[in-house]
Formats: sequence, C-alpha cells, structure tokens
Amino acid sequence: TILLILHKRIIPFFSTPTKLMDFLTDSYEVGGIISILSLNRLFELIKKYNLDYPNFYEKLYSLFDQDLFHMKYRSRFLRLTDVFLSSTHLPSALIAAFLKKMARLSLNSSPSAIVSIIPFTYNMLKKHPTCMILLHNTSASDDYTDPFDDSEKDPLKTKAIESSLWELETLQTHYHPNVATLAKIFSQPFRKQSYNMEDFLDWSYNSLLESENTRRMKNEVALEHDKFDSLLGDGYISGWIW
Repeated sequence: TILLILHKRIIPFFSTPTKLMDFLTDSYEVGGIISILSLNRLFELIKKYNLDYPNFYEKLYSLFDQDLFHMKYRSRFLRLTDVFLSSTHLPSALIAAFLKKMARLSLNSSPSAIVSIIPFTYNMLKKHPTCMILLHNTSASDDYTDPFDDSEKDPLKTKAIESSLWELETLQTHYHPNVATLAKIFSQPFRKQSYNMEDFLDWSYNSLLESENTRRMKNEVALEHDKFDSLLGDGYISGWIW
C-alpha cells in the first residue's frame, strides 16, 4: 500500500527524499510485485537525486520470469521498462538480452500479454537498429543451436546478441488470431511508425473476448459443406433413420 502511493503522496513532501534509499533498495531486492511497485520510485531517486545503484539493469532483468506476465501490475512494469530501455547509450547486448528474454517468455504467456510484448519489441528494434541482427541473423543454418543462455542472470553475458528472435516467428501461427496477425509485422519491412503502447498494455482475457464478440464478419462463417433445411434431415421419422 505504501509503495502504491509513495511516488505522488509521500516523496514530494520529503525534505530529503534520499532517506528512502534503503527502504526502496530493500524493497527492490524482495522480488515479485514488491520489486515492480518500488521500481518507479527507485528510478526517480536515481534520476533526480543521484542514487548510485550499479546493479539496476541486472536486477531489472531478473524480474522477467514466468510469473511476470500474469501479474496484476504487468502493464505498469512494461511502461517503466520502456522508459528504462529507451536510452540510445545503452549497449546493444543489454537491449538484445531483454528482447530475447521477453520473446522466450511469450511462448508460455497468455494472449493478452503477448499483444503487449510484440509492439514493445517492435518499438525497441526501431529505437535500437543495431539489434536488428536478431531478426536477420545470417549465421543461422539447418543445424542452428540457439546460443542464448536463459539461466544466466547477467544480461550482458547471455549471448543474446548472437541469437535470433525465432520465437516471434512461432507466434505467427498462434491459435489466437489477434496474436498471429500482430506477429506478422516482423515479416514485413520496418516502415511502420512505432506503436502507441497505451493501445496494447491494458488488454485482458475479457477485452480480447469482447473484441471478438463485437467484431463484424465480412463473410458468413463456413460451418457445413451441405446446407440442410431441418435439423435431422428428411430421412428421420419417429426415431428411425430410413
């Protein structure tokens, strides 16, 4: 509860906000939702009050696990991550590690989470064109083995920049039509402007179902090759089939 209101209702009234450093760094080390909620406040201290947190990106990378995209504050976390990774001064190996990690997690994520991962990845590739090699890795062959180390905790040592985002191609055949259609953007020239992430971050199962329920069909859905006038046909009389 404190972390939810800390940014707007508590820090502005502190004469020395740096006194919260220990509290926020300890909260950031807890993991899970606590780390996500303390992330924005900790970043404010780093940006405005010169807090020294050398392992910031390494800890941020560790928050990307199987539970992340099923949490309540998933959209808030992605908004912050977009800010943290937007600097063009960050090394390509670091950006590649985050993109590869998200692509790997998308294989087991819900459709509502994947529809936010895809535009996020697209925007990051537009901001960091040196990472485009992840989509056009010419070293791949029939006996290709992914060098990415998913268990490595240091993003700079994951060898993600030597890998490829093959996971995004598998999403093009996803069972959900919205995901499959959205993932096909990576098979096209990167001429599209960056996505507005606010259009994708708050999707849920309910909103996906509602969009399908209210979508207008251009043609009638093909249910049967032959059209029948009655439910059981003309050969059914009094429980016997003639």
